[in-house]
Amino acid sequence: MGQGIYYYNNGDKYEGEWKKGKREGKGIMYYNNGDKYDGDWKNSEKDGKGIMYYNNGDRFEGEWKNDKKEGEGILYHSNGEKEIENYLNGEKTKKKEIIVENQETALNILNII
Repeated sequence: MGQGIYYYNNGDKYEGEWKKGKREGKGIMYYNNGDKYDGDWKNSEKDGKGIMYYNNGDRFEGEWKNDKKEGEGILYHSNGEKEIENYLNGEKTKKKEIIVENQETALNILNII
């Protein structure tokens, strides 16, 4: 396994570990739209633990499998709200919790089905 930086024709950039010409291990992908993924890679796909930073200021921390969100993760909104989300094959399941922290109450949890 080696380390390297690759610049894609579309403006994306990958910095991290490589194995046999594929993204493998730890690495960071900078997308041309301003998003950034920092985490685990397998066979050039997001796979394992990682954080996706979105260009709107939100970020998602959770598990990935085959380049898709998988299992539980937390979406941190730029306005301070947090959502606990569950995914199966990249699709959000029906139930989530929205956690809102503000000055009046330490923590409000809303369950949405």
